[in-house]
Amino acid sequence: GSSRKMRKQFNITMRALKDKVTSNREYRILLRKLLEEKSRVENSLESMHYNVYNLTQQLMVSKKQLVSAGMTITKQQGDIQQMSEEVSKANKAVKDLSALYKKQMQHEAAASKL
Repeated sequence: GSSRKMRKQFNITMRALKDKVTSNREYRILLRKLLEEKSRVENSLESMHYNVYNLTQQLMVSKKQLVSAGMTITKQQGDIQQMSEEVSKANKAVKDLSALYKKQMQHEAAASKL
């Protein structure tokens, strides 16, 4: 009876060992999958950082261009203002000349009557 008991115990122990080996293999597979996933996530994070960096650079360039365009527009507005003032002065000069010419003509007309 003792040897049967020992064989039974042996079988139980062997089954437990086999289960352990199996679960070890499953753990290793799980661990490998986890490591692969971790490296995938790290790569995708790295790529996101790179994209964010590029976008930031592009935004800074766009901002500089906008500031520069704003300055150009301000300068153009100043130029337009100045040209408009010069046009006003020219118009006034034309009016003054025209009035002067009329007076001149009237004087000449009056003088020819004498």
